[in-house]
Amino acid sequence: GQTKVDFLKEHRTNLEVIDSLTTLFSKSPAYFGFAIANEVASSVNSKETMQFYEKAYELIRSKNKDAVIIMFATFNPSTYPFKSFVNVAQDVHVYFGVNFKRGPSLNQHSNLERARQALEPVHWPVLVGEWSLGGSGHTPHGLAASEHGQYFKDLARMQLQAWETYTTGWFYWNYKTSYPNSTWNFRDMC
Repeated sequence: GQTKVDFLKEHRTNLEVIDSLTTLFSKSPAYFGFAIANEVASSVNSKETMQFYEKAYELIRSKNKDAVIIMFATFNPSTYPFKSFVNVAQDVHVYFGVNFKRGPSLNQHSNLERARQALEPVHWPVLVGEWSLGGSGHTPHGLAASEHGQYFKDLARMQLQAWETYTTGWFYWNYKTSYPNSTWNFRDMC
């Protein structure tokens, strides 16, 4: 889901929830880390968002010194002068059908380069928190319907190569949907 525009108005409540969740889960051997906020709207105050990230970071770090603390890409927190932040990652969501002008290319080498360039401005390790082959209803330009299957297979391979090469990890939007052959369905598409 998307973080509400007014999430900073509820910063105390949000910090209490973070405290409760990190207390509950941070001692588990399966605990990887904590994503502070998802899809922070660009209309919120950037300085207040960074202050919230600092408070959340300190709270999470007090519970687990090794947890990866993940911050969403809005305002590129990796360029903010946080003091002594360690073991952090920046969450980006990459959808070729949405994030790239004119959608994905038919040339997968070009798509790989575009993926690399999308991650370039980030100074921390990148975690691709969401990706899929979904094109928001757009079909690949210039392809016959019979060519779509191979195209999506190649696009999936390219994206997996990009995320394995240039990021610290990734999450596909959904492992399995109730609709077969959906571009949002990792099991069918990848």
